[in-house]
Amino acid sequence: MRELTERFAQLTGAPTPRPERLDRAALTARAVETPVLGEFVEMLYATENPHVLDSTETERVLGVSPTELDEVLSVTARGAGFERRRVSPRR
Repeated sequence: MRELTERFAQLTGAPTPRPERLDRAALTARAVETPVLGEFVEMLYATENPHVLDSTETERVLGVSPTELDEVLSVTARGAGFERRRVSPRR
């Protein structure tokens, strides 16, 4: 998560955020004031155990390939109203 937020900041010229880790209790407490955080509480199961994502079969059957991370972040930034800055591609 930290790497994603740092890269998003680089691509948009935004200040680099300082993410903090919240446990279930803290997140639930904050959801009282910020209801959208309740959605994060509901989805915590997706972060509590490791997952393996493998697109091999999807790529083979559908003939698709993954989109580069910088492209995904740039499209997301534009959709959120951020301007894209010129930065060197990630290797």
